[in-house]
Amino acid sequence: AAVRATEIGISVEIIDLRTILPWDAETVINSIKKTGKCIVTHEAPITCGFGAEISAKIQGSFDYLEAPVRRVCGYDTPFPLVFEPLYLPDQLKIFEAIKETVSIDSHNLLSLFNTDYFLMEDENNFHGGGFGVL
Repeated sequence: AAVRATEIGISVEIIDLRTILPWDAETVINSIKKTGKCIVTHEAPITCGFGAEISAKIQGSFDYLEAPVRRVCGYDTPFPLVFEPLYLPDQLKIFEAIKETVSIDSHNLLSLFNTDYFLMEDENNFHGGGFGVL
C-alpha cells in the first residue's frame, strides 16, 4: 500500500510496532506531529482490538491531527477460514484508506463533524503530504 501511495505522490511513514505492551507511543505521537494523520491497521476485529487503544492515545494529540484517525482492521463478525482473505486488512484496503485520508483537508474536515461518516470508528485520518500507518 505504501509503494502504491508513493507511486501517486503520497508520502507514507510506516511504523511497525514490534510489541503492544509496552508500545512505542512516543514514536507514534512524533509521527502524528510531523504528518497530521494516522491510519491504524491490524488483523483483529475492529471492536476491542489493540488499535482502539492506540487510537485513544493518539486522540490525546488532537491538536496535531488534521483528520480523524482511521482504523483498517478485521470485521466484527465470525468468519470461516476459507474467507480469511476477504476478512483481513490487505494492501488494497489500506491503499483506499490512504487515498481517502489524504483527500481530507482543512476545507472539508469540519463537514465530517456533521455526518455519520465522522462518527464511524473505522473511518479516515490523514495529512496533506504524508501520514503514519501503524
